[in-house]
Amino acid sequence: MTLPYHPLRDSPSAVTEPTWAHLVWRSLINHYVPEQKLTIHNALDLGTGYGHVVSVGSEHYGINVFGVDIRPEIYQGPKGRFIQADLLNTWPFKDGSFDLVLEHLVFDDLISLQKKACEDVAKHFNSELNRVVREGGIFFSHNSGFHPESPFHLVASDTPFRVYQK
Repeated sequence: MTLPYHPLRDSPSAVTEPTWAHLVWRSLINHYVPEQKLTIHNALDLGTGYGHVVSVGSEHYGINVFGVDIRPEIYQGPKGRFIQADLLNTWPFKDGSFDLVLEHLVFDDLISLQKKACEDVAKHFNSELNRVVREGGIFFSHNSGFHPESPFHLVASDTPFRVYQK
């Protein structure tokens, strides 16, 4: 599957300078985690691409971060932290596995690439998020059209980031 070019994900500077991944983690660790009194041990990056979110979270913050994507050939993150999977199928994780699930544009990409109805993808994402995020865990969305349903509730919105808690 070929994804359309996206500058945050695909530009040469995104490969060599994953500054947006640092921004995501700084926002989470410095603002949202203390405000919500959250603890993050295990995290999942949906549509990880090059694996910048995995690398920064693992190497700079000591979090057990895994990346999932359908394209293993572009992943450049830490070894042993990548899972190849199609996010339109059941996600290959146990119930309640993650304190945090992150998403950056993958929801929008799946709708445009797979020509799936937004409602179908949203229903699937809601079901899988509810299953893999532990009670009290969070979902962090960056620039996406996806908004999870109950039992998630919005706890912070700072464009372009939104944080939901289960």
